Amino acid sequence: MVLQPKLSFVYLPTALLLLFGLLMPLSGVIASDEAPIFRISENLFDHNQPGTLGLPVAPGHKMTLYYATDRSWTCNLDLAMTAFKGRIHVMWANGRKDESGPGQRILWTSSADGLNWDEPQVLIDPGAVSSDQQKSLGAGGWAVTPEGALIGYATDRKACYAVSSKDGRTWSDPADIGLLPAHQGIYTEGPRRVNNKGYVLLGQAPAPGRELRFLHFGDLASPATWQLATLHNTEILGTNEWREPSLFVRPDGTLVSRIRASWESGKAKNADTMFAAESTDGGKNWRVGRTNFPDAIAKSSAGNLPDGTAYIVSNPGKPRDRRVLAISLSRDGRTFDRAFAIGINPTPVRFTGRYKGANLPGYQGPASVVSGDYLYVGATASKDDVVVFRIPLAALGK
Repeated sequence: MVLQPKLSFVYLPTALLLLFGLLMPLSGVIASDEAPIFRISENLFDHNQPGTLGLPVAPGHKMTLYYATDRSWTCNLDLAMTAFKGRIHVMWANGRKDESGPGQRILWTSSADGLNWDEPQVLIDPGAVSSDQQKSLGAGGWAVTPEGALIGYATDRKACYAVSSKDGRTWSDPADIGLLPAHQGIYTEGPRRVNNKGYVLLGQAPAPGRELRFLHFGDLASPATWQLATLHNTEILGTNEWREPSLFVRPDGTLVSRIRASWESGKAKNADTMFAAESTDGGKNWRVGRTNFPDAIAKSSAGNLPDGTAYIVSNPGKPRDRRVLAISLSRDGRTFDRAFAIGINPTPVRFTGRYKGANLPGYQGPASVVSGDYLYVGATASKDDVVVFRIPLAALGK
């Protein structure tokens, strides 16, 4: 039995709406001469029902990978996921109390069936990459080399470190990969192979500024040859700080990345909707534009299902309302017209810390990967715990 997603439709042709000047999205304003890079259809989310957004809940299983206690480190964030040699791998940043606090490290676990998970282990520790054991590391995502090795990355905003494994079980010592100074930044998803031609790595520069920093390259093993992409129309972003891009691909091969506002610029103009960027040349040039997709100012995870359907896992509530984690679906990568809730009814925040607090409960900071007949979505529960949702692909509908 397939649970029906929340559907919504635009009843009048877009051209007719434009003719009469009536094209007004639910959040933000898109000028009539500016085609949105992607959009949601009308009434996809019901913000009058903030606890569910009016969405059905996707069926599946939820597993807890890490449960914070008063004897453990209590801040967890920035998940990244991949599938490698029959196992699903999850990494995340693990802090004593505060986000990006001293000594923040990278934990990792894996599973063969998505239901039973190994005990989390330290993947990269600050003391292994620096004499400063109080350095703070962020999870930098995964990549699989052409030779069949799994690479795990971590960043400290000035350098990028990597460990490698041939079997996904035993790891090399971490090493600085040698990013050029102009390429250093915050990258949360790792290099992404696109259209079987090359790679892109999407992120943002360190503070201050945090301007978008997109790289493109052909050789994963030679960071010295990686090149900065050119971003066009960036003036549309205004003075906001933007971060945590996440990629999906349209049926025609166009690369599309969603972009979120930063926490610090959360009250700035248009921060309540995602922005986006698209590239038709494999990631060398990107056009930045608006969307009407609501955003709680939180990290999202985008990708494609095996049939090509684009998806975005996000918190589509009002700014800073992360109570609902949802997956939104689009057949053409332009209009998202189906959605399910994944995580609702979050537990209260049990441990306080920087960028936590009782006002930010919810499943958040997602990552995702397709493996076999399932979509796996990892998230933190109010930045206390780490969970994974295992959702049958068949349940997401056709």
